[in-house]
Amino acid sequence: MMKIVLIGSIILVFFNAFVFSQTNHEPVATVGSKSISVDEFQFRYELTPQLFRERDDKGNKLKREFLYTLIAEKLLASYGESVSLDTTEIVKLTLQTFEEMFVRDELYKRMIVEKAKSKADSLLGFYLANSTSSMLTYIRTDRFDEAERIGELLKKGVPFDFFYSDTSLSLQDTLTITFGQFDESIENEILTLPENSFSRPLFINDQWYIFNVIKKFYPVIERSDGWEAEFKRLKKLAKERAEFTFYNDFMNNIFSNQNIKANGKLLKLFSDEVYNILDKKRARYAEQKKYFLEVSDLALINKKLSEESLNSTFIKLPGGAIPLKNFLNYLRFENISVDSIDYQNVLDILNGKTRKFIEYKILANEGYKYGLEKTAEVQKQFNMWKQNYFYQLVMTEFADSSTVTNDEIKTYYNQLNKGKFNVKEVNVIEVLVRDPEAAEKVINELGAGRDIKELTYAASNKNDEHESGFKPITYFKEIGPILNQMKIGEIYGPMKVADGYSIFKLIDVREDSSVNGASFDKTKKELENELRHLKMKNTINQFIAKLAKQSSITINNELLNSIRSINHNSVVFKLLGFGGKITAVPLIAPNSEWVEDWLNSLKVMP
Repeated sequence: MMKIVLIGSIILVFFNAFVFSQTNHEPVATVGSKSISVDEFQFRYELTPQLFRERDDKGNKLKREFLYTLIAEKLLASYGESVSLDTTEIVKLTLQTFEEMFVRDELYKRMIVEKAKSKADSLLGFYLANSTSSMLTYIRTDRFDEAERIGELLKKGVPFDFFYSDTSLSLQDTLTITFGQFDESIENEILTLPENSFSRPLFINDQWYIFNVIKKFYPVIERSDGWEAEFKRLKKLAKERAEFTFYNDFMNNIFSNQNIKANGKLLKLFSDEVYNILDKKRARYAEQKKYFLEVSDLALINKKLSEESLNSTFIKLPGGAIPLKNFLNYLRFENISVDSIDYQNVLDILNGKTRKFIEYKILANEGYKYGLEKTAEVQKQFNMWKQNYFYQLVMTEFADSSTVTNDEIKTYYNQLNKGKFNVKEVNVIEVLVRDPEAAEKVINELGAGRDIKELTYAASNKNDEHESGFKPITYFKEIGPILNQMKIGEIYGPMKVADGYSIFKLIDVREDSSVNGASFDKTKKELENELRHLKMKNTINQFIAKLAKQSSITINNELLNSIRSINHNSVVFKLLGFGGKITAVPLIAPNSEWVEDWLNSLKVMP
């Protein structure tokens, strides 16, 4: 039986509606001049899935390992600040995108959510005062004149059942409807009718209906079975409908007089580059059902386009001109995929992305007018994601700088063949997706019983075979430490990796295997990648340990062990106001291997 070890549930929440009770600012750890409060630790810990979270005996160990991971994140983020990573253009643009994202979300909270509360309460009262649902019979016809004639006869006292003998009409014995099924105006007419009464002719889905009310139900008022769930549903419906009303009014007010267009020549120039890249992918991977534009593809386009084109005005807003390079950076956060490689299709998709980019910019500018970037909530979210972004950047720099020589590869090869190392090999199926939305779709499909093999091409941007085949666990780099703890048949994910989000299944394990049957030439490239990754891990662990020693770290173990936490894994996504979706917190892979070096360094006397 398939077992998904990481995913307990998937929760979708509006960013501003997802609030933890954050009242404990006591530091559970200090990292130089920075600290990790109980609030921060609990917020990140409970929203970051982990293996073995469901086991009570692992609680304190998992909390300690995660605290070390957060400390490593802060150490590398501080280092990134010290070397002025935020002065490079791409980093500045990315940080600007993060800030605008949270400014827009705060704007939604203030202009939509808060203002809609009173209307939501009023709607909920209306729903509860009327029947939550009604049992009906109805008459349906394609012709208004016929519906009008029947309505007049009903008013004169002709029984509703009389029309059941008219074979020209479509009849239904019973139907139960409730709030939330139809347009509000239709529902209000039907659900407010008393029992044994009929509606006027109503136009629904291109046909005319007359409803007859047989029975009305009041589960919340009567406290009948399921009333709690029904109350929650109605409360959610009232909130959504109230917010939708204020959302429409706000958007109409902001955009009614806006007539902003993109530079058509630049859009076509960019579309040409995107089409050429996707067309090459089609030629290489003709069997794929979907083709993705990767972050690396955007970097390639950025190199190919001239500085003049990149710095030319792509969009002109009242607040200033926006160059094409800003649009390219925005697309790094967007999912761009096509089912068929057709130039017009590519152009249409990029047109849509352009409209959304303009909309987001205008909304962010509106938020800046109110100074929302300075609010505590925006600052908290921005700093959390900035810290994680700097951490990832520094990690990437180490990965890019790790090199190995031919002599080192030969030595590593000989060590393996002489049996000096026990090599654990694993066979894995991995689905690699670019954004949280795609990861959510994969998890939903798995939860519904789909085989992960079926999803590797449908949802993944990897172009490998379904199964990896037996490979040393070090081959899998970022996901290797997790694979090393998994059991055969288990699925883990989503895990944040350099190329996006990974969901993977352990198919089989071969312990203490060797590579004696393979020649050096055949395995050289694979061994090079493995050795580079091992060297990179060792280098980064030593570097973090060095930073830790310089940063004067303290940990309150008693306080850490006392922190209460849920032991249920959930993947939580934030639905941002005005559009967009991100994970509730930056997902971060476990990183505590540096601790041993750090502790050993503390034992060395000067």
